[in-house]
Amino acid sequence: MRIGFRIVLAMGFAFVAVSPARAQEEIRGRATVISADTLEVSGRRYRLFGIIGPAKDQKCIAGALPWLCGNAAFNHLREQVDGKLVTCVDKGITDDKKPTAFCKAEGKDLGYVQVRNGWANADPKTGGDYQTAEMAARGSKIGFWKGTK
Repeated sequence: MRIGFRIVLAMGFAFVAVSPARAQEEIRGRATVISADTLEVSGRRYRLFGIIGPAKDQKCIAGALPWLCGNAAFNHLREQVDGKLVTCVDKGITDDKKPTAFCKAEGKDLGYVQVRNGWANADPKTGGDYQTAEMAARGSKIGFWKGTK
């Protein structure tokens, strides 16, 4: 969160008032899944904060055979939001100029659900809270980790 500063003069003393530069806006609505890590809610497109999902056409290897893990990750997120009210809190803009949000459906953190089930990675920059979930998914060989050794 960015912080704004204001200097306030009162009775000859200077005080610094700290306030958020932008309030964390909450958006609610039905979600459309754009990719394994991106939703559109109430006409706004957000990447799920703290995760990186595969592209929809990305392939993974299980044994010797390729499979469409990106499409499976997309479908997993769609199952999580289908018919549910989704609540997102704007978390700002990424380095690549994409808006991010922390989103929940029926109280479930959608970023965590994607990572824990092996359908996304914890973002190395912002996904510190999801590192343990990623390690658990890798260890369980679920999601796109099922083909790893």
